[in-house]
Amino acid sequence: MSHNQCESVAVSVESLLSDAKRMQTQCRERSQQLSMAATQLRVESAALREQCECAQLDMAQIRRQLDDLMDTKSAFEAKERQARKLSRHLLLIFSSSSVFMASTSNVRSLCRPQTETRTQFRIQHLVETFPSPPLTVFIVHFFRGQEERQKP
Repeated sequence: MSHNQCESVAVSVESLLSDAKRMQTQCRERSQQLSMAATQLRVESAALREQCECAQLDMAQIRRQLDDLMDTKSAFEAKERQARKLSRHLLLIFSSSSVFMASTSNVRSLCRPQTETRTQFRIQHLVETFPSPPLTVFIVHFFRGQEERQKP
């Protein structure tokens, strides 16, 4: 091999070694960048998992509150149905109370003062028959409303 060829091979080898070092440095830098990106992604993934867990807990709490609200709504609707049923029952009592009042008025008239009106007597009788406070308030308001409508 000639001296020029040897020198040319040496220059090529040096060039290849220099390229290899440069590529090795680039690979290390890229590896560090990828390692940092992977670490950052792990941190973000952990944060997202935590947020997801919090969201699931919030959803569970919202579901419980919704169930409670639905139970309350059902109970309220049941009370409304019961109130309508009692109202219909009271209306039946009021419509048939004139017959009942006629049969009991003789006995009751001895016990009540003469200044008491028929409406007041009905209120008193119904309050004694149905002592529930909400029902008592309803009875009083109902008869007072009727009394107001009957006034000329």
